[in-house]
Amino acid sequence: MALKEKIVSAFCFLLVIIYTASLSAQKVETLETLKSGVVRIKAKQRKSEKTGTGFIVKHMPPDKVYIATASHVVEGDPHPKIEFYTWRRDWFEAEIVGSERGNKGLALLLVRMKADKLSELPTLLLDPSIPKVQEEVFAIGHPRKGEPWTVSDGKITARKGRELVTSGAIAQGNSGGPLIKGNQIVGMIVTLKTPFAYAVLAPSLQLFLDGYVLEGPPVYMLTVNSVLQGVPITAEPAGRGRNSNGKTPYTWQYTGKTDVSLTAQAEYEGRRFYHWVVDNNKNPSNSITVTMDADKTIMVRYRLRSSSNAISEEETVEMIKANGFNCPAKSLSGDFKPDYRQVGEVIIDRRTGLEWQRRAKVIEERGAQRQIDDYLEGLNSNLSDGDDYWRRPTIEELFSLMMEATSTKGEYMDAKFETDGKYCWTMDTNSDNRQRWLVDFKNGGFRDENWVTTSYVRAVRFSRLNR
Repeated sequence: MALKEKIVSAFCFLLVIIYTASLSAQKVETLETLKSGVVRIKAKQRKSEKTGTGFIVKHMPPDKVYIATASHVVEGDPHPKIEFYTWRRDWFEAEIVGSERGNKGLALLLVRMKADKLSELPTLLLDPSIPKVQEEVFAIGHPRKGEPWTVSDGKITARKGRELVTSGAIAQGNSGGPLIKGNQIVGMIVTLKTPFAYAVLAPSLQLFLDGYVLEGPPVYMLTVNSVLQGVPITAEPAGRGRNSNGKTPYTWQYTGKTDVSLTAQAEYEGRRFYHWVVDNNKNPSNSITVTMDADKTIMVRYRLRSSSNAISEEETVEMIKANGFNCPAKSLSGDFKPDYRQVGEVIIDRRTGLEWQRRAKVIEERGAQRQIDDYLEGLNSNLSDGDDYWRRPTIEELFSLMMEATSTKGEYMDAKFETDGKYCWTMDTNSDNRQRWLVDFKNGGFRDENWVTTSYVRAVRFSRLNR
């Protein structure tokens, strides 16, 4: 080989070595950053202590760090202890901001620390996409029979509802920790059943976090129970005297620190007012005061009727008006605004707390009831712990989907939904003739029928992410 060729070959070989070393260094640096975003958690449970994993999802200067984990890791301990990778052997006390029930629930923790320490911690990014089966992933956690911040390789083997199923050396102690693809979080490990680990998808985790105001201005949700539908709500900041009508949902921004009083009449149209529900705390009085920090928002969340009822056409029209829904076929236009978030094949409306199947089920006329029962039974055969049952919606719930104008798909329904549900059955009947109510998203109205040649059912349930 000529000298020139040998020099070129040696130079290329040197470039490969340098490039490989550079990639290796980048990988190590990325892994160190990811480890810095993962924490070790110790929680007291009766007479024992449980160790689990969590990870940093948000900084909020000057002194707040938010950490996501599995709810069973911290269950029973209101102030679990947190160890950061950056400061090994130093333990910080946390408080629980929010927690779901069940052994596959999610929890959010808050740790307060000095601003100079806060700046040293990374925030781990959630991947909005859903990984495919057979894709490689890895976990960082604290296995009981291993070293803290151990990296465990795995592979996606299946998807079950809002969960990913992974194989690999992911062991006890990793619960609450991140499942990672590349340098982003694709899920949170919530439980293990050897040889598999189960992780909640990152989009579902993001919805949970959104409920605790980690992005943008904080949001206070005011839950309006069914007995309160139509009750006027006053949101009146001191000295401004502005009101908002609780017959329809609203969002109202305030700047500066303000006390906002929410009030309602003792009775409204013969229906007794019982209580406010704010952050799951009942207030039996006719009013409640919320102290607002800078740029906070108040939103009304509707709790619509979820049990079957016999309702007349006139009562249905009044229900549509009272809730501010739309019914183009009757020239009714309201200002109800849903707040949709799509997670895989379901769509969650944060305004009503309802979770809908994106696709509706085709129902043929012959044996219609059996088809509906079989369809719902199939959906409910694959539930995760804490999930509500899928069911047929009420006419109130279906009208919360009705738009004022047609979408790009030509129906009075948001384009996020598949256009395979033009005529959707409710669980309600007409009190005048006992025929079933059907909501017509093709023509923007409703009608009573027994069974039609081809119709649809769009299953619904209360979302665990909005309870």
